[in-house]
Amino acid sequence: MQVRVKYFVTLHASTDEITRARAEDPWVRVRETPEQYAAETAPKLPARKLKASWVREIVNGSKPDEDVLVREPDWVLVRDNKKCHDPHKPKDAYYIALFEDTSLGSLRDLRAEHLPLLRRVLGEAPAAVHERLAAADPEAPLPQLVCFVQYEPLYWYLHVHVVSVQHKMFAEWTGGNLALMMLDRCHTLEDVIGRLELRGDYYAHAVLPCLVKR
Repeated sequence: MQVRVKYFVTLHASTDEITRARAEDPWVRVRETPEQYAAETAPKLPARKLKASWVREIVNGSKPDEDVLVREPDWVLVRDNKKCHDPHKPKDAYYIALFEDTSLGSLRDLRAEHLPLLRRVLGEAPAAVHERLAAADPEAPLPQLVCFVQYEPLYWYLHVHVVSVQHKMFAEWTGGNLALMMLDRCHTLEDVIGRLELRGDYYAHAVLPCLVKR
């Protein structure tokens, strides 16, 4: 998609002016239409998917991974070891649900036929995380978990984030404005399911908000 960006140049800028400029939010809000997706985003997906071939390796089992918590015929739940350093610590819980159907790239590809799969992930993924935590420390309180899908995603294989609401990412976000990021980029799995229940091809026709770096 095309994003118009304005640049302002201040000659002989003072220290205060430089500090204020660096503190500006680096994110730009855009709203992607289905037509923009088809014309500008979709043609780039094959190259983007090549950069995340590790997803296919985890899903098909060709890459042994001790961090896999659930392996079903059509989906896998794996610990995000970059964000979950201790799998036995409730506040650290961060898992990713990946799908066997790697043709699913993002929210845009979801249809009513995927509802049974999404409902199973919503029910089974948090339960599996709670089971692991309870086994490690039966006395520790179990965290509330939130399941969400990002658009645009970090990598173009459909995946669901399963995260403790106490995770430090919610308190120490350094990649931009957290409230704006969650509002525009993150779609709870409950909401995704609800929209597909109302219209089975909702995400093929929706105008979706995106955050892009300028």
